[in-house]
Amino acid sequence: MRCLPGLHRSLTLLALAIAPLAALAQTGPAPDDTTAAERARDAERRFAFAEGYGGASALSSAESADVPGFDAPGRTSAAQLAFGGLHFWGHADFYVRFTTLSRSTTVGDQTLINIPTVETGARAYPWATQPGTVRPFVGTSWTVETVRLGDGPFATLHRFPLEAGLTARLGPVAVDGSVRYAAGREVDVPLSRTEPGTVSIPSWSALVGARVFFESTALNEAGVASGAEARRERRLREAGRLSGVLLSIGPSSAIPLRNSPRNDESFFLSALSPAVFPEFGAGYYHDGLDAFVNLAYRRITTGQDAFGASQRLSRNAATLEAAKILGDYEGFVPFLGAGASVERLTARETDGGEETFVETQTTVVPSVLFGWDIRPTRTQPWLLRTNLRYAPGLSLADGGFRFDQLEFNFIQFVWHVGR
Repeated sequence: MRCLPGLHRSLTLLALAIAPLAALAQTGPAPDDTTAAERARDAERRFAFAEGYGGASALSSAESADVPGFDAPGRTSAAQLAFGGLHFWGHADFYVRFTTLSRSTTVGDQTLINIPTVETGARAYPWATQPGTVRPFVGTSWTVETVRLGDGPFATLHRFPLEAGLTARLGPVAVDGSVRYAAGREVDVPLSRTEPGTVSIPSWSALVGARVFFESTALNEAGVASGAEARRERRLREAGRLSGVLLSIGPSSAIPLRNSPRNDESFFLSALSPAVFPEFGAGYYHDGLDAFVNLAYRRITTGQDAFGASQRLSRNAATLEAAKILGDYEGFVPFLGAGASVERLTARETDGGEETFVETQTTVVPSVLFGWDIRPTRTQPWLLRTNLRYAPGLSLADGGFRFDQLEFNFIQFVWHVGR
């Protein structure tokens, strides 16, 4: 897909922005033989490192879409739910947004839908955003948009908007406003099974939103400062209770990375839209290695309907993976791993209500895993995890249907059983 090089540029910019901040982070909590002043400084930095939040936002285009042959329809607007975390002591914000409501417009006798379905992004604050401040920010994101005209297919567009705005914080509440620009306006949208069409969607938009911050680990700060947390960690380690069974659950998404040749040939069937689904996991954490194994199960279904035809692709995936934690940066704990995934793939098509194609296959493929935990202490019984997973080479019907998907599990609840 021609837009995916923009993902590489966005991730490179994000990495360059984060690297200096990560270098400032101290690794690991202070041991129990440090002075009281050193423990207090460590506790203050560690528990101020990150704050989670939930919120809502409203997005509106600053210009109209353009459909050849028709007067310009109204502007695109959407209501979104936002979840994320403020990291590096108020300097970096990582988030995901899901559209819950959107506005459709009428073009002739057809409906035009333009929805930013899922957005994953980052903002950088040159001056830390804190309660009682108004701070500027710049950011970028990976936005997956879908466009549909009439009874045609949902065309999927990957865009990477640049953003600049302000955040005002009052206590646990923050209000944001920003202006955004995204290149890549032209979208191929078939007008019928045989007639091509192109829609030009807006590049400029404005966003306003509100967030409520929560801090679930601050109660542990006093224990770290006093040395009680280090002593508790030592006792649990000696008793063998830091290692143990893990259970996890959380919402995840699968973003198609390229189109299927079968859809390219059919003309009016476009690339599939992202899928949202629950992910379940069970595994084991080894304290001495600071590593874990996990068995993750997902049922991923995506599809489309266009001009009386229907296509559905599904994955039943069970992935056994092992990951090594790469360090502890004030409770920000990245990990890298790999595994093997048992995949049951199914492709099904209907036309006019009649089934025209179905094929199922079970295969085993390698997978790679990258992510991070928010783990202020080694002893707490639960933590929040973010991970990305990719299994290459998934296809059916001699490569006619491709299942290349980047799985992105933004927030996962992980429970250390027995702690």
